[in-house]
Parts: sequence; structure tokens; C-alpha cells
Amino acid sequence: MGFLAIFDSWFLFAIIATSLWSLIQIIDKVLIGNALKNPVALVAVLGFLGVTVIPFLAPFTRFEAILSAPMIGLQAFMGGALVQASYLYYFKALKENDSDFIGALWQLVVIFTTLIGVIFLGEYINIAQGIAIAIIVISAFLLSLDVKNIRLTLFKSRGFTDMVICCSINAIGLVFIDQVVNSFDIWTSYFCWLCGQIIFSSLIPLFHQTARRELWDFSHHKLKAFLLSLLILEFFENTALIALQKAYSLGPISLIQATISTQVIILVVLSYIAHRVKPELFTHSGFNKSYYYKTPLMLALISAVIYLQL
Repeated sequence: MGFLAIFDSWFLFAIIATSLWSLIQIIDKVLIGNALKNPVALVAVLGFLGVTVIPFLAPFTRFEAILSAPMIGLQAFMGGALVQASYLYYFKALKENDSDFIGALWQLVVIFTTLIGVIFLGEYINIAQGIAIAIIVISAFLLSLDVKNIRLTLFKSRGFTDMVICCSINAIGLVFIDQVVNSFDIWTSYFCWLCGQIIFSSLIPLFHQTARRELWDFSHHKLKAFLLSLLILEFFENTALIALQKAYSLGPISLIQATISTQVIILVVLSYIAHRVKPELFTHSGFNKSYYYKTPLMLALISAVIYLQL
């Protein structure tokens, strides 16, 4: 019974989600550099591939619940569309910057979701939890950046503005779904969420001529070569989002998003492994001697995360 209790822990599902997103970020960098140069086209392809998940998700979806509470279903739909819209700015920033830098700025989602949770949703965070969240955000941010170049990186990079917009839109979408999982089961809420992503992505080629041209070229010349990578990416993304929704159903969004900041440590390890296996696909290993000097930051981050889940 004690062992099974871990499957009712928001912490477990948050760690599963962040581990998968670490893999996704590495695959994203490869795809944006080798498959689709246009970030808008990539968002359209990945969002529309959600159609492949619908047949597996539909048998577990309670459509009668959606019909009896259409506004809640619409809220989940809007959450999916907003999160997908945020990826437009994420892929744009990722194209122009190192994945480490983008990983650092993802910590803004923690700040935005915490503020929304406390101010608008009435979530209670005591002083110790607030300090732990601050330690996590600051540690993860500094771990992801070259501290010597932090001023240059932040204020001269166009990626900074893109990620501020991305994280604010993403946080609103996540809050939407956080509210839905208390009314629907995770499969029904995710079905509505996924429909929002698919519809938003399907509309992109209608309004973006450059993306439409690249999608046409991709479908005729590169689709077979990258189809497996895209399907793997879609599988990881959907599994991570389902794990995230399960976590939301078990715990407060502010603590969950703070825990997801451990992604920076997981990403360092995975980037190093990926670089060793396929060095030609990466400009740097994601791991250098500076990380030995950042050990106190890693320990601080891990300690704060452990405290939050106690």
C-alpha cells in the first residue's frame, strides 16, 4: 500500500513530465536546425500531428461530460490553443539561441503561474514554500546561463523578449487546464486540450504564407526522413502533458511548476549524452567545466524541490 501511494503523488508526475520535456527540448533543437527552418511551420506540423493521438484518446473520453458542461470543455480547448500559440515564440527563440539559454528563461513560467495561482486562484503558499520556489527559480536560471555573459545574453538577445511572451501565454494556458482537471477526468480534459492545439495549428497555414510554402516543401521532400522523429516527439509531448494534468489534479500549480524547474539538471545530463552520441548535431555539449563550480546551485535546487514535496 505504501509503495502504491507514490502514484498519488503530484511530485512523481511532475518529474515524469519534466524528464520528457528535457528529451523534447533536445529533439526540438535538432528539428529546428535540420528539418523545418521556419518555427511557425514546425508548430503547425507538431500541433496537427495530435490527430494521431485522437483514436487512442477517444475511448477514454467522457463526451457526455463535455456536453453537460460545454464551458469547462471550452476552457480546456482554450488552454490547449494558448499553449500551442506560446510555442510560436518558443521555437522562434530556440532558432536564434542556445537551448541552455532558452531553458533558463522557461523559469519565467514558474513565476507567472505562481503569481496567477496566489492572486487569482487563492492558492496558499507559506513563507518557507515561497523561499523554496525562489531558490529553485534563481538556481535553475543561473545553472542555465554563463554568468559572465548574463548581462549581454539577457539584454541583447531577441530571444529574451520572445520567451517573456511565450512564458506568459503558456502560463495562462496551463492555469486554464489546471482548473479543468478538477471538473473532468484527465482523459476528457486532455481531449479538449488536444482539440484546441490541433485546431490552432491547422489554422496557421491559412494565415501564414511562408509557413505554408515550407510545409508544402517539407511534405514532399523531408517528411519521410523526419516522420519518425516527429512521431516520437509527439508521443513524448502528449505523455508529458498527460502526466502534467495528473499532477495538477493532485497538487497546487505553483509547486508543480517549481518542481518542473529541475529540467535544467536533467537537460544538462541528456545534452551531454546526446553530444557524445551525435556530436555533429550540437554546437556544444551542454556540459562544461563551469558546471563543476555550479554544484552548490544544483544542490540548492534539488534540496528546495525535495522540501516542496515533503
